[in-house]
Amino acid sequence: MLSVLSYPSCKINNNPIRQNALQSFTGSDISDLLAKGDKALNENKYSEALNAYEQANKLNPDENIVYKKLGKTQFHMKDYASSEKNYEIYLQKSPEDIDAWIELGETQRQAGFYQKALKSFEKAYSLDSSNDLANRSILETKNNILSIY
Repeated sequence: MLSVLSYPSCKINNNPIRQNALQSFTGSDISDLLAKGDKALNENKYSEALNAYEQANKLNPDENIVYKKLGKTQFHMKDYASSEKNYEIYLQKSPEDIDAWIELGETQRQAGFYQKALKSFEKAYSLDSSNDLANRSILETKNNILSIY
């Protein structure tokens, strides 16, 4: 039996359908994958969460929130390089997300990149100077930097 997915140039009403749109017809919906990933992340099942988020990203790489969720999961898995990369991708389209700036900064700090972390925390603080976590993170990172010198 041939699947619709085997025809990447399939058309409906003479309009081409993208591959990820076809996959949604198979019952593999991105919102289901995100919910599955969120549940696994909340249960500290990081490999399961990562798998779900990676599948969601393959279905729709334009869904920006997936990058933030990947970053958070990879942070918990101590894969700081991948985490930083995904937060940066997310923040290109959502630069006003204070929490993401703080999470990026914490990722950078854990990786030992204190100057980069300081810039991320300062960006969060510049978006909301009443954010106590951003302020405390700036002070802690400055202490980290001072302890090196």
